[in-house]
Amino acid sequence: MACAGIPRSRRRSTIPPPPYSFVIIEGAAQLSDRLQDVRAAAARIHGRYMGKDRAAEFGARNGVPCELLIRLTPARIIAQRAVSG
Repeated sequence: MACAGIPRSRRRSTIPPPPYSFVIIEGAAQLSDRLQDVRAAAARIHGRYMGKDRAAEFGARNGVPCELLIRLTPARIIAQRAVSG
């Protein structure tokens, strides 16, 4: 989706079991296929969850050609907790 030449994006995440919750984040998106950027982001993200000692391993494994890094600058956030509760 594009508006005046600025890539736009929407990310939606839900928690499926009742009482149901969701968040929608809309905003301008920057795409990068630069391998250096993709690997650095993959290593940083995986280091947070898999441990810093394995960050480089996961960065190399998941920061590969044909992967994209998407940076989203939030412009609007909609969230609802316990929709049916």
